[in-house]
Order: sequence, then structure tokens, then C-alpha cells
Amino acid sequence: MRRRSDGGERIRAPLIVNIGTWNLENLFRPAPESPSSDTAYTAKLTALAATIRSLAPDVLAEQEVGDPDALKDLAGRLDGYDHTAMAAPDGRGIRVGFLSRLPLYGVREVVRFPDGCVRSRSMTPRPTCPRSGGPS
Repeated sequence: MRRRSDGGERIRAPLIVNIGTWNLENLFRPAPESPSSDTAYTAKLTALAATIRSLAPDVLAEQEVGDPDALKDLAGRLDGYDHTAMAAPDGRGIRVGFLSRLPLYGVREVVRFPDGCVRSRSMTPRPTCPRSGGPS
């Protein structure tokens, strides 16, 4: 918060948050019986971390995280992304997750649209819901 130049009431300065999203394409740790994949896994983590550092999002939503420990491995290669969250896996063991420089509050998983909402097959970026009680 800062004081207005005319000495009046304090006003809140706007907060700019950079948000990114990325499909990590089946981010799994390598299986123990295949040591040659350790090299590929390390290379993938190195490339992902370099790109994330260059984009510098405050919050990054990831798709296709297979192993929660793999996301921890990635976070360990990044400075400042101390806050993470993950959804439950789907039938294939794939999850969505978040890496964040900012604390994550009130995180909850929504597994289906509220009653009355339908997915739109058009280019509309959000579901169509009745005005009362649904997302708008």
C-alpha cells in the first residue's frame, strides 16, 4: 500500500503476476532398471529448467506430470519456486500441477463442472453456465 500524493487515503498498488502454462509431455522419473534413461531424464529437466528460468513466470501450470517426485526434481533445479500443488492422477497416472514463486492459498481440485454447466464445442474459452451459481 502507498499513500496518495495528495496525502489522502492509502491506495493499493497493482500487482502484476506473470502466469505460464506448459505441457511437460509425460514427466516421469526413469524406471530403476533402465539406467540409460537417466541421461535423457537429466537432459529433459535441464532443458525444462532453462526455459522456465528464461520465461520467469511467477506461477507455472504444468500438464502431463506423471510423477510427483519428478515435479519436485524440476522445482529443485529452479530458484524461488518453493510452492507446488498437484491434482490427483487420471487413469493413466498423469496429473496437472503448479510451480509458484508465490504462496498458493485455497487450492482445491475441481473434477467436474457444476450442475447446469456444459462444455462448449465452440472457441469460447469457458463453459456456458446459468447465471445463478455457476462460473461466469
